[in-house]
Amino acid sequence: MINIIGKEYRSMEPQEVISEDDIQGTKYKSILNINIYIYSGIKVKKYVSPFNLNSNLIFGKIPMNQSKIKRGNLNRQMEKGNDPVSIGTYEIFDENKIEMQWHFHETTEIVFKGEILLDGDAIKGTFYKNGEVNVSERVYYNIDKSLPDNLIEETEEM
Repeated sequence: MINIIGKEYRSMEPQEVISEDDIQGTKYKSILNINIYIYSGIKVKKYVSPFNLNSNLIFGKIPMNQSKIKRGNLNRQMEKGNDPVSIGTYEIFDENKIEMQWHFHETTEIVFKGEILLDGDAIKGTFYKNGEVNVSERVYYNIDKSLPDNLIEETEEM
């Protein structure tokens, strides 16, 4: 079994997110990276970070002391457990298939279905919201490792 506990993954390609101000109906567009942090044998955290043009320089280049501080902050957030929107569960199946689930607002279920690749240093999969594709297939790479010479191909499914 491949060990992924304690690893933080991030998408190479950002996601465009459009949100609406409920009061005035104004729409805002943001470009964000999706991050996945595997906390334990069953818990996972999903969060977003702002995209910038140099954001792909992060892979394998974060100083160890900064990485430890960030992981410590993520661990404290997970231990408090007061963020049900971003804290979910996951399960690993045969052939390194992985499924993650988040439930919130009693009517919303986010599911990630994918596979673990590169000996645990990449996860490839799709996010679904209430059964429909929410984020098409992406590859999420371990941010503590340099990117591989040949990136894993992503496919669009919408």
